[in-house]
Amino acid sequence: MRTKTLYNSEGKRTGFEIDFMLTMRKVKKVLSNMEGITDVQTRRLFSDFSDWVHMRFRYKGIPFVVMEPFGDSDCLCIVTEEFGDNGDAIAALEGAFAAFPKKSGKPVSAG
Repeated sequence: MRTKTLYNSEGKRTGFEIDFMLTMRKVKKVLSNMEGITDVQTRRLFSDFSDWVHMRFRYKGIPFVVMEPFGDSDCLCIVTEEFGDNGDAIAALEGAFAAFPKKSGKPVSAG
């Protein structure tokens, strides 16, 4: 799947974009195959999530959200809620989504 890395004004990696056609169920599937993912919470009716946030989770203790920018977009953003140097964690997450093919739903094998 194609991803697009997101950077802040200081040039630090803050997250990445994925195709909106990837459902929350598939996002959860990608995350469930990664070590270090905890506290996965999906938005429910009348939840305290903002309108743009669909899911929250932690990767190696770092809080992330899956959000739809502007509430009506053609992409989803997976961004950290922490303003530290989390480039390695973001790169690992982005790599997991990049290896997930858009159509078949099975990870791409390297062999």
